[in-house]
Order: sequence, then structure tokens, then C-alpha cells
Amino acid sequence: MSVEHNKTIARRFLEEYIVEGKSDVHDSSFAPHLAYHVYGVETHSYQSIRALVRDFHQGFTNRSVTIDDLFGEGDRVALRFSVTGTHSGQYRQHTPTNQPVNIEGVILFRFEADQVAEVWVYYEGFDYDVSPK
Repeated sequence: MSVEHNKTIARRFLEEYIVEGKSDVHDSSFAPHLAYHVYGVETHSYQSIRALVRDFHQGFTNRSVTIDDLFGEGDRVALRFSVTGTHSGQYRQHTPTNQPVNIEGVILFRFEADQVAEVWVYYEGFDYDVSPK
């Protein structure tokens, strides 16, 4: 696929799946052997990424996203973003604070054919460790 097509998938991943919760992006965009690396935390698989997104949606409402940069070359796409929301629900072991959050980060995507095969996520903005316990 083209770099522009891959950039569209990367944009849809963040805007439609992470922020809006449209799971069809997951089903149509990720390779079955997906490796989703969250810096300093863990690596998720095709199946476990669903739980990660579900937990995020349960914990944070009023989500919005800004894509600051989006670059692509060959089978790689890089995306710099910020996501805002309110910590209004349980998020893993953390009870709601009802405080606003601003998460800024970078996501790197590697594609095989027309699907995402590997993702690396680097972010900051939480005041506490969000890794699963």
C-alpha cells in the first residue's frame, strides 16, 4: 500500500479507535500477529489491545485528539499527538479524580501489506503509573 494509505490508517487508529472507540478500525487495520509496544510498560497483542482501549474509554471521558505531526516513508509512519479528557471513571487500579488529563506522545507504526504489524507508543501526561498491576 501507499504511504498516504498508511498515514490514513494511523490517523484513523488515533482519532476513531483510541478516542471514539470504533472497533472496526482494530478489525480492519491490525495484522493478527500485531505487536503493540507501550514504552516502559509492556507489549500488547492483537487481542490484548482491545482491553487496553476499553480500559482507556472507561477511565476517560470528553476525549479529544490533536494530531500535531504525521510523517510516512516506506512501511513506517510516525504520528505526534495530544489527547485530552477527564479522568471520570476507573482506570486500571486508579479511582476517578475527575481532573483533566493531557497526554502527549509519539506513535510509530510499521506496516506489512495493508495492515499495522507493529506499533511503538511513547507518551507522558499521567500523574501516576498507568501500567497494569
